[in-house]
Amino acid sequence: MAIGCSDLVGKVRRITLHRPPQYSPNPIPKLWGENPFEFQVFRDRNEQLDTLLKKIRANIESEELHPSREILIIVLGPDKESSEQAPSGRSGLSSPSIALQRQVANYLHMKGIAYYLPGAPEPNRYPDSNNRNADRFWWDGAITISRMYRAKGHEAPMVYVLGLELVAQDENNLKLRNQLFVALTRSTAWIHLSGIQDPNTQSDYLLYDEMRQVIASENTFKFTFRRPPTQVLTDAE
Repeated sequence: MAIGCSDLVGKVRRITLHRPPQYSPNPIPKLWGENPFEFQVFRDRNEQLDTLLKKIRANIESEELHPSREILIIVLGPDKESSEQAPSGRSGLSSPSIALQRQVANYLHMKGIAYYLPGAPEPNRYPDSNNRNADRFWWDGAITISRMYRAKGHEAPMVYVLGLELVAQDENNLKLRNQLFVALTRSTAWIHLSGIQDPNTQSDYLLYDEMRQVIASENTFKFTFRRPPTQVLTDAE
């Protein structure tokens, strides 16, 4: 990894990170013939889910990927680990990531594709308070749809990451940005990242342009580091 500081003005430092190809060889783009990282923005959730369905069907029927362990769906967004087992109707279900996870699950199930939510007693079911499969992540024949904290430590060749808008709505939240970073590293081959437009303005969030710039930069990443102000403590403090 090469690090260069292109400019330094006061407490603002512009930093460039570059990783030479020999330090992270990736044969997938050459073997695949296309970019294995796809980023799409949709007008609304229905359009996003329709596209997800088409892609998953192509994965299974044309590309012969197995639903379990070869296809993984990760949803981003604010949540709490303990809310995974919240009974129906409780406040834990108001979590944006849980709502999105179940919306995706219900849509796929309605279209004839089996899903598995980590910790559920069986496919096409929500986790319950019995906690019988608390550590289970995959179920043969079903596509796992996971929130980010449960996806850590698991990988799949084809990973779909949904809910980028939930990060973009609070783009300065480091925990949400870390979710995005970890989600992208769950793929061993292909990844499809997507979000929907701001429903109030029907336009892209600022984070979407940032993501496009990062993808276009390939092995080079530039960012601005602003040093926090020095805190001066007095005797009284």
